[in-house]
Amino acid sequence: QRNTYVPEPPPPGFGCTWLEAYEKARTAGTREGFAILDAETGAFLGLAAAVHLDDAAGEAELGYILAPEARGRGAATAALTQRSRLRATSST
Repeated sequence: QRNTYVPEPPPPGFGCTWLEAYEKARTAGTREGFAILDAETGAFLGLAAAVHLDDAAGEAELGYILAPEARGRGAATAALTQRSRLRATSST
């Protein structure tokens, strides 16, 4: 396990609990989560997340989780860059 809030191994029901927390936090404007998809095939590669958003301070803690076969392809970098640009343009 590296720097993550996801327990290893995840307990039963963790996925549903995690999704519910993100749905509530997105409504509150304090978290966001996005699927990372392969640009050519649309295959699911992982998740990009803003695990903490503070609009007043102009801060966000970003993270990602990738499937092993998706690593080393620039997918996380592209997703986090795109997510940062989206947030920057929506905040202005």
